[in-house]
Amino acid sequence: MSSKVYFAPARATRWDYSASQAAGLERLVEKMDFGSVIAEREYVAIKTHFGSWGAHRIVRPRFLRILASQDIVAVEQATLDLINGAAPLPGSLAEDGSVKAGQKILAEILGVDGQLHVDAAAQVGLGDKAYELARV
Repeated sequence: MSSKVYFAPARATRWDYSASQAAGLERLVEKMDFGSVIAEREYVAIKTHFGSWGAHRIVRPRFLRILASQDIVAVEQATLDLINGAAPLPGSLAEDGSVKAGQKILAEILGVDGQLHVDAAAQVGLGDKAYELARV
């Protein structure tokens, strides 16, 4: 079964709270109806990716994305798909290494293929790799 993965860009398109990263996160929380699955005073982990070896030291908002789902495997698969589908950033190790959009960017540059971990997580039943990306 395909899980829904919600996507919100972190880049503000205008000087207005409704276009801010915080407002996007609020829309995600509302869309996912977190209140029905998370009890008051319950701890929640939020996973973020800020780059890796060879990446920019300062993460500019235009490069940030917010993904959320109740299925961690679907979120990880969507993350890998978005990274691998993107064109390498100018001046990055990926561009310098002649990696193209559609290739396994992290595996090519870092020598670590995150897909192996996502496949293993799905195999042991932690979630499903199938997802539908829904922009909020």
